[in-house]
Amino acid sequence: MEDNESIKHKLLDYGVKVVLLGGAVYGLHKLYQHYQKEQTEKGADDKPEVRQASTIYSAFNPSGMEWMKKMDGTNTEAVFNTAKEITDLNKVLSAYKKLYNSSMMDDLRQELNPEDYTKFLNTVKFNDTNINKAGNKPKFDFKKGTLLVTKLVSNIRKTPKNISKWNPANNIIKLAEAGKFIGFATGKSTFDNNGAGETGTLFIEVQSVALDTKKIIYYWVAASQLKTISQADYKARKYPFFLINENEVLNGFDVSKKRVIAFQSAPVMDEKFKMIGIASPLQIVGYSIMELDDNKGNKYVKFITPNQQQYWINKKFVQLI
Repeated sequence: MEDNESIKHKLLDYGVKVVLLGGAVYGLHKLYQHYQKEQTEKGADDKPEVRQASTIYSAFNPSGMEWMKKMDGTNTEAVFNTAKEITDLNKVLSAYKKLYNSSMMDDLRQELNPEDYTKFLNTVKFNDTNINKAGNKPKFDFKKGTLLVTKLVSNIRKTPKNISKWNPANNIIKLAEAGKFIGFATGKSTFDNNGAGETGTLFIEVQSVALDTKKIIYYWVAASQLKTISQADYKARKYPFFLINENEVLNGFDVSKKRVIAFQSAPVMDEKFKMIGIASPLQIVGYSIMELDDNKGNKYVKFITPNQQQYWINKKFVQLI
């Protein structure tokens, strides 16, 4: 019968072998991943799916410096332009996985807001060069008179254009919280694509009643942010009504104030001066409301965003134009 010391030595020997084998397997796996990436990169010149995957990844980190990825923001224009060129999404997904060992669709969901993510999918799905295109029009059920409820926090827009909230020329009137009854479908819908076909974000025209004047008003909401309900469902669940005044629909955001533009990465703070985010260089964060001097050598600008949120930013990081 073996003594305890002999058993310990055997167990230790087995343990070392297991660790070495595990390390070898891990090393081989990393080498295989590196080989896959190297081979995929070699095809960049003659394989469009490799170029497209690379362009989309670069759009997530325009500066090219990994440590600045969170501050960079995403170049959505590059993402959408690439979407128009994709003829086989499956090949692009495979190339992206080999190049970056990550899921492109997961990364897109993380980098884009719901409207932009839907716009990417529709642009790929319904562009004329997509070989996986079934030839069917997108299906949606927003017939005239259909009751509409927001299933996500939704941008209420003056026009059916997916313009960023950071753009001073944006068309956002205000935000509607999720689970709000916002009105009835008029039966009108359009894609944000300048008439170039069924690509981009699908917008639905909504009819409602102004809170202040009781007049009928109209606005647009992305279909991806809406769900249809029946009269019975509305009565049973008693969805809260989305309140909006007529002048909000007519006027939208007041652009008479000075624009606040960050010329370098700058902390954005809430009413209690707690940092809630970082503005990217050359980003238009909103319009100035007031300035504050703390008598400690710091001056701050209070600004309002197009969706009516108010924040502070250090004046030394911005320009007022």
